[in-house]
Amino acid sequence: DDQSNSEIVLQVLIRSFGFSNGRPNGAQVINVRSMLNPSNSLRRAGKTGRDKELQLDIWSQPGNEDYYQMHIVPTVQQLIDTQEERMLEIAIGCDAGKHRSVAVAERLVSEDWKLVDGGWDYLQLQVQHRDVDLKSRDKSKSRNRKDQRARKHQAWNH
Repeated sequence: DDQSNSEIVLQVLIRSFGFSNGRPNGAQVINVRSMLNPSNSLRRAGKTGRDKELQLDIWSQPGNEDYYQMHIVPTVQQLIDTQEERMLEIAIGCDAGKHRSVAVAERLVSEDWKLVDGGWDYLQLQVQHRDVDLKSRDKSKSRNRKDQRARKHQAWNH
């Protein structure tokens, strides 16, 4: 590493996550749940936001590209411009943390960010995907809980 000690580096960690698994602490959170999901066939095939095919599908969904350019990019640029500490953590959240948030995080680390007002010499970007490899919740368990609640409710009403 030939960076000199006089260079001021801003380390930016971009982490994808799923709100269904809890919100991360200590991060600037960007909610991408308003973006449209990729097609069901890709999700059923086990593709994630790391897969090029799924990324292309996400960016082709109506409104997603505009949302990225008009909301996500300016928000991240503002966070970079106003960051005073040497470490910035940005958490990108969707429902499960497997598709939209992962695709957005992957794209963000490939952007050419401007170093305008922050006084940083350069950025060191890193991406992490907190929930991408988690197994999907067992839907039969949640169905059983709903059935139990319904039975309990019936018992109270009789």
